[in-house]
Amino acid sequence: KSSKYLSWFSRYHLGLQKACHFKGYFLIFPSPRQIFLQNELNMNAHSVVDWTNFCRKIIIIPVGKDHNILGGHGKIIEIDEAKIDKRKYNRGHILHGQWVFGGYERDNGRVQQKKLLTKRLVIIIYDWSI
Repeated sequence: KSSKYLSWFSRYHLGLQKACHFKGYFLIFPSPRQIFLQNELNMNAHSVVDWTNFCRKIIIIPVGKDHNILGGHGKIIEIDEAKIDKRKYNRGHILHGQWVFGGYERDNGRVQQKKLLTKRLVIIIYDWSI
Protein backbone atom coordinates (compact mmCIF):
# COMPACT_ATOMS: atom_id res chain seq x y z
CA LYS A 1 0.00 0.00 0.00
CA SER A 2 1.05 3.56 -0.65
CA SER A 3 2.24 5.90 2.10
CA LYS A 4 -0.71 8.08 1.11
CA TYR A 5 -3.19 5.31 2.02
CA LEU A 6 -5.72 6.45 4.65
CA SER A 7 -4.27 9.97 4.72
CA TRP A 8 -5.77 13.14 3.35
CA PHE A 9 -3.43 12.75 0.34
CA SER A 10 -5.30 9.62 -0.79
CA ARG A 11 -8.31 11.60 -2.06
CA TYR A 12 -6.38 14.24 -3.99
CA HIS A 13 -4.49 13.73 -7.22
CA LEU A 14 -1.61 16.08 -6.57
CA GLY A 15 1.87 14.72 -6.03
CA LEU A 16 3.15 14.57 -2.48
CA GLN A 17 5.98 17.02 -3.16
CA LYS A 18 3.70 19.52 -4.90
CA ALA A 19 1.11 19.23 -2.10
CA CYS A 20 3.77 19.91 0.53
CA HIS A 21 5.05 22.91 -1.42
CA PHE A 22 1.48 24.17 -1.75
CA LYS A 23 0.89 23.93 2.01
CA GLY A 24 4.21 25.65 2.73
CA TYR A 25 3.46 28.52 0.36
CA PHE A 26 -0.08 28.72 1.75
CA LEU A 27 1.34 29.28 5.23
CA ILE A 28 4.03 31.76 4.22
CA PHE A 29 2.45 34.04 1.65
CA PRO A 30 -0.54 36.22 2.55
CA SER A 31 -3.52 36.60 0.23
CA PRO A 32 -3.77 37.25 -2.67
CA ARG A 33 -1.49 34.36 -3.61
CA GLN A 34 -3.43 32.61 -6.39
CA ILE A 35 -1.35 33.89 -9.32
CA PHE A 36 1.88 33.10 -7.46
CA LEU A 37 0.73 29.53 -6.73
CA GLN A 38 -0.39 29.00 -10.33
CA ASN A 39 2.99 30.10 -11.69
CA GLU A 40 5.23 28.56 -9.02
CA LEU A 41 3.55 25.14 -8.95
CA ASN A 42 2.34 25.06 -12.56
CA MET A 43 -1.30 24.56 -11.53
CA ASN A 44 -4.50 25.81 -13.16
CA ALA A 45 -6.70 28.39 -11.43
CA HIS A 46 -9.44 25.89 -10.52
CA SER A 47 -6.97 23.56 -8.77
CA VAL A 48 -5.39 26.43 -6.85
CA VAL A 49 -8.80 27.58 -5.59
CA ASP A 50 -9.77 24.02 -4.59
CA TRP A 51 -6.50 23.44 -2.73
CA THR A 52 -6.64 26.84 -1.04
CA ASN A 53 -10.14 26.09 0.25
CA PHE A 54 -9.00 22.65 1.37
CA CYS A 55 -5.98 24.06 3.24
CA ARG A 56 -8.16 26.63 4.99
CA LYS A 57 -10.23 23.78 6.40
CA ILE A 58 -7.37 21.65 7.72
CA ILE A 59 -4.55 23.99 8.70
CA ILE A 60 -4.59 25.80 12.03
CA ILE A 61 -3.34 29.36 11.69
CA PRO A 62 -3.01 31.17 15.02
CA VAL A 63 -3.85 34.85 14.73
CA GLY A 64 -2.36 37.48 17.01
CA LYS A 65 -2.47 36.59 20.67
CA ASP A 66 -5.39 34.17 20.28
CA HIS A 67 -3.23 31.08 20.54
CA ASN A 68 -3.03 28.37 23.16
CA ILE A 69 -0.04 28.21 25.45
CA LEU A 70 1.61 24.82 25.13
CA GLY A 71 3.23 22.89 27.92
CA GLY A 72 3.22 22.96 31.66
CA HIS A 73 4.68 20.81 34.40
CA GLY A 74 5.21 17.27 33.13
CA LYS A 75 4.07 18.06 29.57
CA ILE A 76 6.11 17.11 26.51
CA ILE A 77 6.28 19.55 23.60
CA GLU A 78 7.77 18.56 20.26
CA ILE A 79 9.23 21.43 18.23
CA ASP A 80 10.13 21.12 14.57
CA GLU A 81 11.15 23.43 11.78
CA ALA A 82 11.09 23.59 8.01
CA LYS A 83 12.72 25.97 5.58
CA ILE A 84 10.52 26.66 2.57
CA ASP A 85 12.35 27.76 -0.57
CA LYS A 86 12.35 27.19 -4.28
CA ARG A 87 15.29 24.99 -5.21
CA LYS A 88 15.89 23.66 -8.67
CA TYR A 89 19.17 22.12 -9.76
CA ASN A 90 21.64 24.47 -8.05
CA ARG A 91 22.80 22.07 -5.37
CA GLY A 92 25.02 23.54 -2.73
CA HIS A 93 23.83 27.12 -2.99
CA ILE A 94 22.62 29.04 0.05
CA LEU A 95 18.86 28.90 0.58
CA HIS A 96 17.14 32.21 1.33
CA GLY A 97 13.70 30.84 2.16
CA GLN A 98 11.38 31.35 5.10
CA TRP A 99 11.65 29.28 8.27
CA VAL A 100 8.43 27.86 9.69
CA PHE A 101 8.46 26.53 13.25
CA GLY A 102 5.77 24.47 14.89
CA GLY A 103 5.07 23.06 18.32
CA TYR A 104 2.96 20.03 19.23
CA GLU A 105 1.87 19.01 22.72
CA ARG A 106 1.86 15.21 22.92
CA ASP A 107 -0.86 14.70 25.54
CA ASN A 108 -3.72 16.61 23.94
CA GLY A 109 -2.51 17.32 20.40
CA ARG A 110 -2.57 21.11 20.65
CA VAL A 111 -0.55 22.70 17.84
CA GLN A 112 1.12 26.05 17.28
CA GLN A 113 2.95 27.19 14.16
CA LYS A 114 4.58 30.41 13.12
CA LYS A 115 6.81 31.77 10.41
CA LEU A 116 9.65 33.82 11.81
CA LEU A 117 13.23 34.89 11.63
CA THR A 118 15.64 32.38 13.15
CA LYS A 119 16.83 34.81 15.85
CA ARG A 120 13.28 35.03 17.25
CA LEU A 121 12.99 31.27 17.88
CA VAL A 122 13.89 31.45 21.58
CA ILE A 123 11.31 34.19 22.17
CA ILE A 124 8.62 32.19 20.38
CA ILE A 125 9.43 29.00 22.31
CA TYR A 126 9.23 30.95 25.57
CA ASP A 127 5.91 32.56 24.58
CA TRP A 128 4.35 29.24 23.55
CA SER A 129 5.44 27.20 26.53
CA ILE A 130 5.27 27.56 30.26
